[in-house]
Amino acid sequence: MKISAINVYSAQRYSNNSNKTQKNMTPQSFSGRTENPEKVNEYGFVSFSILNHDMSDFLRQRDIRLQKPYSSQEKIAEAFAKNIEDYNENFEPDRYFEKTENTDSLKLYIADPNEVVTEKVKNEHAYIVHDNEPKFPTMEQIRSKYLSESPEPHDYFKDILRYLAYQKRVILADSNNLKTAECHFGLNSDEAEGYTDRIVSASQKVVKARNVLGELNKSGEDFMYRDFLANKLQDLKQKYKTVDIHLKDIEFKKYITDEGIQKNKELLERNSKNFGYYERNGIQGAIRSSIEYSKKLQKQYDEYFAIKQNGPQMIQETQDELNNVLTRLRQNYEDFERKCSNDFE
Repeated sequence: MKISAINVYSAQRYSNNSNKTQKNMTPQSFSGRTENPEKVNEYGFVSFSILNHDMSDFLRQRDIRLQKPYSSQEKIAEAFAKNIEDYNENFEPDRYFEKTENTDSLKLYIADPNEVVTEKVKNEHAYIVHDNEPKFPTMEQIRSKYLSESPEPHDYFKDILRYLAYQKRVILADSNNLKTAECHFGLNSDEAEGYTDRIVSASQKVVKARNVLGELNKSGEDFMYRDFLANKLQDLKQKYKTVDIHLKDIEFKKYITDEGIQKNKELLERNSKNFGYYERNGIQGAIRSSIEYSKKLQKQYDEYFAIKQNGPQMIQETQDELNNVLTRLRQNYEDFERKCSNDFE
């Protein structure tokens, strides 16, 4: 009885062109506006769309079914509150949904960054959506991203892009507010100076974020390759340690599977004239499924056999390649620290 290679690693998540990356991933700018998240189809079934995210799958996962006029407004509001929890958990943790005292509405008011929302607006909406400033990574976190010898999968690129997008929204909102303040109170008024100060601060943060992101992008593929190799090394060591047990287990399963295939083939041959259409199709389907399973077992056996024969060499080659990546990342961190340390003060 004849008794796989690990998938080739490919890093394509981040372009080295930071401007292109930001363009592709930056969310839209917000200005204070109203949205109605409730969606009712032609059969009366209710779902929600929160800030361009269809939340219907989350309702199904919660086994919540809403249909007008049978579902009460209270039940619909409770389901919407659950969807807001789902949104914060899965999409934008930096947004805060402030519940108002309005129980007759499901409307959202998406506030500008730093906007002071009036009582009138609160009375007209179910929730006020506030943007909290996303946290910027610390120097220690970035240091760990570069120097860790084990997988460090946290996506600081995404964190910085979210931070960058927020600062751009601040600049946009306060630029509009500044024009209004200058018209009403004058160029040197306290109101105008307040908006100007925030615009200057946000602009400095944009420069900082772009600088850090640009330097991180230089090591984007190495971060992922380091994680891949570290996981591969751990996997190889574990498989080599238990290789004999796995080979015997796979060999037994394949023997039983192949015997079953042969018996089903013989059964069809002996009863080709006696079996009806559905009986014959059922056995043929079982044979096809078993053949696919046998092929899968063969691949597993080949992989473990290769590890048994060449395990120490495979482990050493993976360790050497990992060491090369770690050396590059240490050198890149020295460059990053020299160029970006002031951005964390």
